[in-house]
Amino acid sequence: MEDLHEARFLGNWSLHDGLEFSAEEVADVADLIAEAVHILYVQPEERRAMRDARKARRDAFAAGNS
Repeated sequence: MEDLHEARFLGNWSLHDGLEFSAEEVADVADLIAEAVHILYVQPEERRAMRDARKARRDAFAAGNS
């Protein structure tokens, strides 16, 4: 993921090369990280919860109609 590489580069350049970034630049990269975390970890759990809810609804319907 390109955004995570950018975050890594910013950290490396800052720590190893002493390059200073503005608060806005750091905030932009922090937003990139937050978005990546949401996509990688939060969305899959949200989708799993929705699938589970649909399955529970189907199972309850099937149990009531048997």
